[in-house]
Amino acid sequence: MTILPNKPKKLTKNTDRHGSQQTGNASIKNNHSLGVSPPETNKQPRQSPSEENPVFTDAPITNSDDEDGSGFNDNNLEAWFEERLRCVRGLVIKPVRGDGACLFRAVADQIYGDEEMHDDVRRLCMDYMEKNSDHFSQFVTEDFHDYIARKRRRDAHGNHVELQAISEIFSRPIEIYEYCTEPRNISSSRLDSSPSGEPNPPIRLSYHGAVHYNSVIDPTKATVGVGLGLPEYSPGAADRNLLQEAMQKSEVQMIEDAMLHDKIKMTDFERTEQDISEQIARQSYLDYLKSISKTENAEVKETAYAVSEPGCSHTNIRPQESSDDTIGANEWFHAAGSDAEESALLAQVMALSQQEFLKSLTKKSSKEQNNADQAGSSKSS
Repeated sequence: MTILPNKPKKLTKNTDRHGSQQTGNASIKNNHSLGVSPPETNKQPRQSPSEENPVFTDAPITNSDDEDGSGFNDNNLEAWFEERLRCVRGLVIKPVRGDGACLFRAVADQIYGDEEMHDDVRRLCMDYMEKNSDHFSQFVTEDFHDYIARKRRRDAHGNHVELQAISEIFSRPIEIYEYCTEPRNISSSRLDSSPSGEPNPPIRLSYHGAVHYNSVIDPTKATVGVGLGLPEYSPGAADRNLLQEAMQKSEVQMIEDAMLHDKIKMTDFERTEQDISEQIARQSYLDYLKSISKTENAEVKETAYAVSEPGCSHTNIRPQESSDDTIGANEWFHAAGSDAEESALLAQVMALSQQEFLKSLTKKSSKEQNNADQAGSSKSS
């Protein structure tokens, strides 16, 4: 197990921040080793009423300076650090609320994706430390039971001891970035591997002004949920599955729409073609009926005025009665104007046209056969 060195606080006035200033300077010095110079800093410590009249107290000693210090503000340094971390490592600082529970909020954002679950992280951490008091009590300068009771408060700051416990609970190393693109590492001696066999991704935090923690995320790699012990859990798998399902549904919908569009087009084409065919057949049949009617009228007229042979009575010959086919044709002709009988009429027309077509083919075939026979006879003679 790797634990950051214990930082017991000496009995000093409450506003002494030399330790924090040295931490910040050490971090900035690390940036010089990367060949990058930070901007000119103008750290302004947060003012405390006790600074004007320093008071030395015998208050209980806390475990680290960042639990009761005021820290410092430097907007230029913060902007430079955020931009540098994004450009060099592709990481983004995600701010969390600074209400004393910032460390647990940042860890909750890393583990659960929701900083409001910081109470759960704090409870798990304190329970774990209390169960392993033989080990963690070695790194606490005050009474361990009082320490645990104080840390259970919602506004109590967390420090390196709690980070070590969190690393062991979730089996993930912890990386802390403090005005530098190279992190400080806090890790447990046993780190479980992911289902793929690779080490679990770290919990990334950033440390600001010697008093505040933020969450650091990698936009290209999801890590929420790692360390919760979920079987067969793969970060980001749900989003990938949803995206894949959406793409499949989109492709299926596109194919169905294309098929429906083609079917509609084909249906319209077939319907138009059928309407044209019906119109042509109807007009053809009407022309046929008209021609039959004209022929019938001409025959009746010739018969009505015909004169009998000599020696016979001079009586007008009665017109020949029309054949059954002619009468039926007249009836069809008169019925053609009725819209209600168009369907039946069309069926009859098609049947009659088919019969006439077959008769014409038979006559044509017989005529060709006779011509062939005559040609054969002439050749033989």
